[in-house]
Amino acid sequence: MSSFVTLSPIPRMLDWLRAHKAEEAFALLDGTATPEEVRAAALSYLISAKSRDGAPFDPVARFHLGNGAQIHAVHGAADMSETGRRNAAGAMVNYEYDLQQIERNHERFVQLGEISMTPALRAKTLKSDRERRVQAG
Repeated sequence: MSSFVTLSPIPRMLDWLRAHKAEEAFALLDGTATPEEVRAAALSYLISAKSRDGAPFDPVARFHLGNGAQIHAVHGAADMSETGRRNAAGAMVNYEYDLQQIERNHERFVQLGEISMTPALRAKTLKSDRERRVQAG
């Protein structure tokens, strides 16, 4: 085996969005968001929500990223249980442990605060950021 992928909850996403009055929170809280909107909000939360010390706010993200995983994929309608909807509007995340990248990912996370993502997910994130800037400006 050369890699291992988890399917993990995002237990504090809606708490953080509520506390920061994030725009994404309103549609997520009233249940009108599409799975794609939930996925996008979850990815944004995972890469931008920080605790006071600069570490990821999400405890599950801190655990996996600190252990050298990378964000592999985010799913918008993966946990539709009451708890999954209450905590993360149904979103879940795959963390990938690529045995050839674990040490590098861990060191970059600890030393630089870098959140590792698969190249495809990073490209999608950059594309979404560019589209938001075009719409805003």
